[in-house]
Amino acid sequence: MRGIQAEFKTLRKLVRARIHRTAVVVPFEVFSNVEFLHIDWIRSIHHEAYVPEFQNLTHIEFGYLDLERACERLKLLKVLEQCPKIEIAVIDQELCADDEGAEDWSYPQSVPGCISLQLKKCRLTNYVGSNDEFQFARNIMQNASHLQTMTICTNTSSNEAEKRIMIEIISLCTRDLQLVNFHLNSLDLSGCK
Repeated sequence: MRGIQAEFKTLRKLVRARIHRTAVVVPFEVFSNVEFLHIDWIRSIHHEAYVPEFQNLTHIEFGYLDLERACERLKLLKVLEQCPKIEIAVIDQELCADDEGAEDWSYPQSVPGCISLQLKKCRLTNYVGSNDEFQFARNIMQNASHLQTMTICTNTSSNEAEKRIMIEIISLCTRDLQLVNFHLNSLDLSGCK
């Protein structure tokens, strides 16, 4: 069976876009002028997909991202590299039921320019304190020179002892940082919705 081929036009006046998990693959070029982009299921993006530069994008959200999977971290970085003006990034992590797809992976020596030069606010949700999540959060906090607010929202199934350990570990990263606001919402998750 052959795939359906279609021609898409760039939606130049579109300001906000939400890409939900779907069987239809719409090229990123269609949304390349948006200021706000929510990608609901990064796994549906083919690793060789062309990602255009998002010149106007200042707020990006990733839903159901699994930071335990190297391929998803690479896709995340691939998209962020094309977002020179990103000021706000929200990453809602998927809860992994198993270790399938989890690989050891070291973070690249360089970070996307938008993280080091533009990122002001970052929020990680469903944080369970895995090594990969910690490395990702630390990478953001150490390399985002304009980061003002970092919010880490723990997973609702984490018990109080696990939350205390997460707070202690992530606090080690924040000691030398000049963050205006750092939030690790461990008891009150109302600000993480």
